[in-house]
Amino acid sequence: MEKLKKGGMKVLNNYIHIFALILVANYSFANPNPVNLNSIFDVLNYQEILEVDLSLDMEDVFGNRRSKDKHKAVLSFRDKSGNDQTWNIKVGLRGRFRRTRCNNLAPLKLHFSKNDLLDAGLAKFNDLKLVNQCMDDSKNLKQLLVREYLAYRLYNQITDQSFRVQFLKINYFDTQTGKSRIQYGFVIEDTAQLRARVNGMKVENQYNVRQEKFDQHQIKLMSIFQYMIGNPDWSIGRDHNVKIILQGDKLIAIPYDFDFSGIVEAPYAMINAELGIASPKDRVFLGFENHVENMTYELDIFEDKRSSLIKTIKECKSLKGRNRREMIKFINSFYDETENFYLPLQKDKVPTLGE
Repeated sequence: MEKLKKGGMKVLNNYIHIFALILVANYSFANPNPVNLNSIFDVLNYQEILEVDLSLDMEDVFGNRRSKDKHKAVLSFRDKSGNDQTWNIKVGLRGRFRRTRCNNLAPLKLHFSKNDLLDAGLAKFNDLKLVNQCMDDSKNLKQLLVREYLAYRLYNQITDQSFRVQFLKINYFDTQTGKSRIQYGFVIEDTAQLRARVNGMKVENQYNVRQEKFDQHQIKLMSIFQYMIGNPDWSIGRDHNVKIILQGDKLIAIPYDFDFSGIVEAPYAMINAELGIASPKDRVFLGFENHVENMTYELDIFEDKRSSLIKTIKECKSLKGRNRREMIKFINSFYDETENFYLPLQKDKVPTLGE
């Protein structure tokens, strides 16, 4: 009788085990991108500067700045375990302003095969934006790239509702000529992965949305950050340089593209005179105007983060002397003037710089 009980329990345990496996399989099928599953970005993101090789036909990819074609390329790097990784990918030009205005390399999007990612046990977040050196090669212009990369890192300190970035040393190999060149850049996390991290959903065409549709706390944090770094090149109403996503029943806006900001001070940055500013280092508040009188809680958060923001700049080994001092000085100047936020002269009539 005792043996029979034990046998019955064994069969029951087997059924429970099989049922559990079915549940896991069904969950994996329904959720191909669970948050706890690593992505290709996570594999790349493990040290301050990651050296990668990118082999492609340079003329084919960069020859026509208006092309929307995708081109074959090979990306290689060494991961944090010391293993060499090689990925057959496709690359295509992206962006509007930098695509046509940069006299060096236009920005790219790196497209990975979702099947290849799944075969490697990675989530299917397969699109990474690559920001290249926009102007001709020089140490100073590399520093501008580091400064924009750090703008993303500073916002990471304020909130997790932000794009993560990874700085790269890129060895470009031209498959047609056999020539090579070294450039620097950084990749930006796939927007789909960001949405998964913050439990957000994709929304389309969010233009001129009423203020009450947004998470007011999040929008205040984002607007204050843009003011702190001196970025005049964004707009919630025009959905410009912000990625708007739905989180619960509220919209949130995730900023990107900080090269026109005063903390970066790119040589190609334009000044919009209608904003009432005369210098790339002038600040103007482009958030909701009625927020200016009610941001005490959010400003306290920035005050609490002040030391970590400065530490992020100081600890970036890629940022050199003068650039480090300038960035820290610019951040400190924000804290010296938070009693008054400068508003644009003609807010409702101001076009965005990229339009």
